[in-house]
Amino acid sequence: MKKTQMLIPMLAILMLALAITPALAAKEETKIKYTLTGIINDMDKGISGSMLLTVSGNLRLGTPGYKYAYYGVDSGVDISRDYREEYWWDWEGKQWKAEVLLFKEASWTESYSVYEARWYSPQPTWSGEIVATWGPSSATTFKVNLSPFMITKMVREGTSEGETSYTEMRHIYYWDDEIKEWVWNSDETYSWSYTWSYTYSNSMFGIAFSGKIQSKGRPPFEGMLSLSETTSITNGDIFHLIVGGGLFGPYLLTLMI
Repeated sequence: MKKTQMLIPMLAILMLALAITPALAAKEETKIKYTLTGIINDMDKGISGSMLLTVSGNLRLGTPGYKYAYYGVDSGVDISRDYREEYWWDWEGKQWKAEVLLFKEASWTESYSVYEARWYSPQPTWSGEIVATWGPSSATTFKVNLSPFMITKMVREGTSEGETSYTEMRHIYYWDDEIKEWVWNSDETYSWSYTWSYTYSNSMFGIAFSGKIQSKGRPPFEGMLSLSETTSITNGDIFHLIVGGGLFGPYLLTLMI
């Protein structure tokens, strides 16, 4: 039970790219293949190595078992003091000091839509292999058989805009040698601001598997594996990431590309 619980946080962060989502959302069967690198840890022996996972199979999605859609608008104001500093200088035979405070105020509004769907229907078994390299002359090949048991799709799109303003306050003092104290002289205030806006689209499509891996001459190890891709687009800039993780017996897998 403890090994299964370790994998649940992984599933919450796994995402798939927008480029894959349309194909998987269709009812037709779609063939997918992954070739991913990562780290494998043998927790029984206390060793780790590099790994190459190759796995492929088919997905066929129909009506989701769970579906949720939401449209919302959020707004707020954030106020903070960014810094406080002091500096000194000499002028006209006196020593001067300035205490500087910078305050920031940011107001923002975000309009967004959220869509989430999950599929729990049985899927065809995927197959592949893991090649684990433990050192210059040590490697293990595992056969992989996996069955998708949960597929999750999430999309969040929106627009955010706002204004950030800064106020810098300077309190000016000079040193009075007679009373041996700093004496206030003047205050100075400077203000500036800028507006900003951006649009974004974040997609998530994750696949969770149960199954087994087996090396030659050893019994199989059962466990779970999750694979995903993430695509985030902000004002046209694209960020893409593939991640995954799993646990089979003593073998802990971490995948990223």
